[in-house]
Amino acid sequence: MRNSTFGFKLDWSLTKLNAKVTEESIRDISKISYNNTKFTFFYKLNSLNDRYFPKRGMKADLQISATTNTNGKIRIDDIDFDIKDLGDLMQTNTIWALKAEASPILPLNPKFSVITKARIMLSNVRDNTLNLNEFDFVGGFIPDLVNASEYYGSGTKQYGLANYFYYRIGGQYEIFRNLFVQAHFNYLSTEYPIKWIYPDADTGRLGNRNSRYGIAGSLGFKSPLGPIGVALAKDVYDKGMQASLMIGFVY
Repeated sequence: MRNSTFGFKLDWSLTKLNAKVTEESIRDISKISYNNTKFTFFYKLNSLNDRYFPKRGMKADLQISATTNTNGKIRIDDIDFDIKDLGDLMQTNTIWALKAEASPILPLNPKFSVITKARIMLSNVRDNTLNLNEFDFVGGFIPDLVNASEYYGSGTKQYGLANYFYYRIGGQYEIFRNLFVQAHFNYLSTEYPIKWIYPDADTGRLGNRNSRYGIAGSLGFKSPLGPIGVALAKDVYDKGMQASLMIGFVY
């Protein structure tokens, strides 16, 4: 069944941050409190044939947003400053962003499907600012935040990125009824194709690199009480592996 929707959202948010461990450049900041308004146009499509282990269809999401009216205070050495006077730390001009994601699933036969996913985020927010609501937290298997995306092979929410591209391709095979095995390769980059599309993008780094590659494998069962799954993943540049156990929610 094909479902699609489009619309317009208006969000007002209040963010409060208390410093725990900070970078050297912001070591004297003890508290940040700011608010802003976000206008978002969105379009969503879902034609997957199953919620947990779909064999065909596509899921897509497009968002174009503008964040305005950023106001607040930053406490430095027990003195409160207006964020508009600290432009090197907080961006107060309008922040434009584009997020686009598509996850087509292509069946090759009744038991085997090719699983793909592509996601891109473009924004004019500066990488070294504290506008955390404008960044995506990338990493892990199934991040549990609205502004988050997976990268198989890293820790959960390991990278905070404003401009990046993610691609994943893999296969799913139904071994027995409702028992599925998957294998994936994924790619994460803050350089290509970002710099081709948006040459002035202010991009972050993925540790000591601009691009990363990871591989993953999983085994999942669609039980009457919900999905159950285990997964392993590895970034080709990092030592060790990441593991995940998922019980009773979308896998």
